[in-house]
Amino acid sequence: MQHMKPTATLIAHKAKKLGYTVQELKTGSPFKEYYVQSHTKSFLVNGNVFYPNVPRWQHVLMGSKLLSEALLQKKKYNKIRSVLIYAKQTHSKKELTTRATALDTFPVIIKPEEGFQAKGITVAYTKRQLIDAVSEIVAKKQNVLVQELLFKKEYRILVVEGKVMALHSKGYPTIIGDGKKTIAQLLKEQKTTYVNDTVVDYECKKIRKKRTDVLDAGVSIPCHITQKGTFEYYESKKIPKAIKAYVQQLCIDNSIKTAGIDVFIDGTPKKPTDFTIIELNSNPGFRYLQTKYKDKDVIDRITSRIVETYFT
Repeated sequence: MQHMKPTATLIAHKAKKLGYTVQELKTGSPFKEYYVQSHTKSFLVNGNVFYPNVPRWQHVLMGSKLLSEALLQKKKYNKIRSVLIYAKQTHSKKELTTRATALDTFPVIIKPEEGFQAKGITVAYTKRQLIDAVSEIVAKKQNVLVQELLFKKEYRILVVEGKVMALHSKGYPTIIGDGKKTIAQLLKEQKTTYVNDTVVDYECKKIRKKRTDVLDAGVSIPCHITQKGTFEYYESKKIPKAIKAYVQQLCIDNSIKTAGIDVFIDGTPKKPTDFTIIELNSNPGFRYLQTKYKDKDVIDRITSRIVETYFT
């Protein structure tokens, strides 16, 4: 597998090629830290901040699922249904149960209200699983978001400084049987981050299999609830007009220019019939596009846009 340089390094290298002064700051941090300067302006780029033009308020807004969902609702954008449980306002098990089950649907996703890169996300197929998962997060004095789980086609749209730079499909990680290996053996071949035990146990129960059983050839089962990038659809140059129009309006309505937009698209990217926003990210990563999708020029286009837009 090709080694991927840190996103901050990619941006810093592009800035240097464009003639700007770049200093690597040694702080002992596990992240690369770079200070980029022109004669009149400068910015810091590191593992936490990639886009110098994204304002602080946007990071706060999109870092809070509660705030971003409230804004989208106010602006009349479709979003997936969710409820928020405030840790400080949940004083009893009865109160927690009432709030956690307000969606009245299963399965649901449970995650900390202020999450980071899908950490802390789990799934519940039953009321007992839901209450246990919510209780664990509330015990840490964190707010909890309970969100409906829709098995629909998901896409990631990357918009940088008002321009859609990439669009790709996402899908649930799965294992596919070959008639020889057991489910446990197939799971070992997956990345550990692509395996959620609750999902696997539920899917095994559905097909009446144990992990020690051989999975029949051609039979596939999902093994995680966080969708990952797939090869079904990818585009970074000829973005469909309908996608560009949707993103342009979203940016105008919400006064943003850069974001990672996770969205369900009904129909197709060229002929969408509806959009449902899952999540907005103010600091979306992009380095994986080069290696995963073999798009050798996409990183250059994105980093150029980040640096040149800031300094011009």
